Parts: sequence; C-alpha cells; structure tokens
Amino acid sequence: CFWIAAEHGIIPAILNYAHCVSSGIGVEKDIQKALSWYKIAADKGVIPAMRKYAELNSNKDESIQYYKMAADLGDIESLDQLGDLTNDLEYYKKAADLGNVESANKYAYHKSKNNEIEEAIHYFKLAAEKYDSTAIYNYSLLLHQNDHINEHEMKKIVDYYEQSILSGDSQSMINLGEIYEDGDIGIEQDISKAFEYFKKASDAENEEGSFNCGRILEDYYDD
Repeated sequence: CFWIAAEHGIIPAILNYAHCVSSGIGVEKDIQKALSWYKIAADKGVIPAMRKYAELNSNKDESIQYYKMAADLGDIESLDQLGDLTNDLEYYKKAADLGNVESANKYAYHKSKNNEIEEAIHYFKLAAEKYDSTAIYNYSLLLHQNDHINEHEMKKIVDYYEQSILSGDSQSMINLGEIYEDGDIGIEQDISKAFEYFKKASDAENEEGSFNCGRILEDYYDD
C-alpha cells in the first residue's frame, strides 16, 4: 500500500515506504533503494527525509549537504549532526542556543578542554537547567574546580538533580546520593538520604546504585 501511494508522490507514503525498505520491514532491506526514496522527499523540502537521507548516506559530503539543507530550514538535530561530521563547534553552539541538550554538552565539553572555562560553565548550565544528569555533574564539577561554587549554586544543583530524578534518571539518583554522603557547601552530610537515593537507583536496576547500597551498609551501619 505504501509503495503504491509512494509511486503517486504522496509524501507520508514515501517516508513510510523508505523506512520499510531501509529497515527490511515487510520487504527486502535495501539501503540504496531507501536512499532514492528519501531523496525524492528531501528534494521536495521535507526535513525528516533530508535527515534520513543524510544519516544513511555513506558519502560524507552529500550527508553534510543534506544536513545543511535541513539546518537552513531550522532543524536543530541537523545542526548537532553537522557538528559531529565537520568538527565545527559553531554548529553545536547554534543548536545549543536553540535548546539542544546534546549539543550544549558537546560544546561545553570542547570548551572545557580548551580551557575556556566560563563558556563551558555557561553551556553546561544551559543543559543542566533542562535536568540532564551529565550536564549537571559537569556543571558542578567545573564550579568546584574553579572556585565558583557557593551555597546558592549548590542548592540549585541539588534541585536540578531532584527534577531529573522525577523523570526516572538513575544516574542523577547516584550523583545526588554521593552529594549527601560526602556533604558539600550548604549541604550537610546525610547518610540516610544518601542511602535513600542509592536505593532508588538500585530499584531502577542501576548496578552502581546496588553497589553503593551495600557499601553504605558496610561502611556506616555494620557493627
């Protein structure tokens, strides 16, 4: 059915048929054939088709061309992919400024490696404000390493982790547990709270959470 509609130039059908062909769903898998269908839709200005054509294409220059086409039409994910393909940090920055968490993390990471600490802190914070556990950890780490941490910032970091935990992020449970285990500026050591967060991580099948639960019991409660 998709093939018939695709033959008549119906865009949703072209995308569905191309997906089936690229994945081998109901038909023989054929990447080159899928590419030809995605290109038809891409050349008609369909952003998801541009992205898939670029993603599946083994020709790097052509991939970059179609990601740029999508990016020029406002596709943030394509900006992130362009950063990966070209190693041009400006693509990450553009995507980060438009709210892409992965790009913010990548841009901040590269800036920290280049010792551009203020810029790195700014972009890790952008991602941390969206409750990304990797960004929260790195934001906190850079603040501590560069003497920028204070009680106000530490409480914000705890809040970021708590919000991330609400979405079920087990790494945030681990990281917040470690903060309570050690204590920090404005955060009193609280082994009971640390164990509570490690236990939540363990219940979410996080192996580090299980290990930390055992360690806490042995270190603090084993007579």
